[in-house]
Amino acid sequence: NFPFISTEMKNRNSILSGRLSCTSIYSKFLPFSFYLVCLILHISPLRFFIANQFWLLQIKILSLYFFCISSFLLPEGALKFFFL
Repeated sequence: NFPFISTEMKNRNSILSGRLSCTSIYSKFLPFSFYLVCLILHISPLRFFIANQFWLLQIKILSLYFFCISSFLLPEGALKFFFL
C-alpha cells in the first residue's frame, strides 16, 4: 500500500543490518513500552503524588519524543507495525 515507505525501509535496513540483527526485538517493544508508561502516568493516581505537574509533562514529552525517534530510526519498529 505504501511503496515509498517500503523502499525507505529497505535502504535503511541494508545500512543498519548489523545493528538491527540484535535490536529488532527491542525496537518492536521499546517505543510502545515508553508510550504505555506515559499513558499509565496520565491515568493512574500516581500523578497526584507528583507535587509538580511540570515534571509529569516533561515525562510525557520525553516519552513521545523517544517514540517518534525510535520509530523513524529503527525501520523494523513502530513504522512497520503501523503500516504493515
